[in-house]
Amino acid sequence: MKAQGYEHDMDVGAGAYEVSQGPGQSMQWRLGAGWADWLWTVGDVELKVEASYVGPEVLAAFMNAVRDLLAGCRATFVTFFDEPSGARIFFNQSDCKIFVQIVSFSHLNEPQTWWLDAKLLWAGRVSTEDFANAFMAMVGELLTQHGTAGYRKEWGHEFPATEQGGCKFRDRVDRPRPAGFDVATAQARDR
Repeated sequence: MKAQGYEHDMDVGAGAYEVSQGPGQSMQWRLGAGWADWLWTVGDVELKVEASYVGPEVLAAFMNAVRDLLAGCRATFVTFFDEPSGARIFFNQSDCKIFVQIVSFSHLNEPQTWWLDAKLLWAGRVSTEDFANAFMAMVGELLTQHGTAGYRKEWGHEFPATEQGGCKFRDRVDRPRPAGFDVATAQARDR
């Protein structure tokens, strides 16, 4: 199977793709009363992962995961709870690239059965820099669209940047990055 804009990556398993040249990705964070959607367009593939109010810290956890990846962390994940189902986005990093796996689970409330009916929704390798830049642009767009007060009104919880975990995301922009990461671009997008 070959998707446009991707090259099959034998090192990451069948059905996984590597983004070819250029960013090739964009992200959105859509809010609703009691739910949020992370929309990720990577190449010509559009992915949607939904979270409900039972996991209100999902954006803060995502910010922390991206911060950690930029600081050189090799593996992390983010959980999107969606009563009782949900998804986990797993990140494994090496050589300035992230292998991303999006896995859906029908019952995240019961750890002993998580993997019984888990479904791989997407797997592929993307540039750490491009992923982080798309993520930072998404956060900037979210703040431009809603502001912190609008975020609180729509989501029912404070925007993560006002919490300690979210503040660390912005503080880490000046920290060491994997080789090839463009700090100036990241800082410009973070403002």
